[in-house]
Amino acid sequence: MYISSGTWSLIGTENAEAVLTEEAMAANFTNEGGINYRYRFLKNYMGMWLFQNIRKNLNKKYSYDEMMHLAMNSDGFEYIDTNAKEFVAPDNMIDAIRAHTGKPDLPLGEVINSVYHSLAKAYASVVFEIEKISGKTVDTVNIVGGGCKDEYLNRLTAQYTGKKVLAGPVEATATGNIISQLIYSNEVDSLEKARELVKISFNTKEIV
Repeated sequence: MYISSGTWSLIGTENAEAVLTEEAMAANFTNEGGINYRYRFLKNYMGMWLFQNIRKNLNKKYSYDEMMHLAMNSDGFEYIDTNAKEFVAPDNMIDAIRAHTGKPDLPLGEVINSVYHSLAKAYASVVFEIEKISGKTVDTVNIVGGGCKDEYLNRLTAQYTGKKVLAGPVEATATGNIISQLIYSNEVDSLEKARELVKISFNTKEIV
């Protein structure tokens, strides 16, 4: 299973065949064409957009790491529907989250911590949904993209999914483009060998 973590989160798995069941359609999954005629069975979900807007509302007073520590040091959190329409383009994300929780005085640290826990919980629900619909069970979730640098979200994802979580590589899209070209130009003779090359070329961290 993978989570491509950026402004939006793409959560899915790779299959040899497209999943075309009514259950998959009703759950809003898609089958995107992948390398070697494989299918990326995935769902688009909210991601770092929430943090980006919170930081903008604070006039970038805090770095993302500082926001992470505000959340980690907070006293609590509220679960929110991270895909709720009021979070798509609010005038003020902090106010929108407080309104969603019904707590207009929710402290800033708890606002941010609510996003963290709610995203991780949402990721877990999609992971379990994919297992149910695709009929396969996985033991590892690989988080790639810029969002994989957020150690707190990685830890919470491991906690909520109960899976082993790997973080990296950060530049996953560019890396995939490169290995596609290597295969096409016969510099690497199989996708499996290309992926082994990625493993030894980039740092991938197991979250503990």
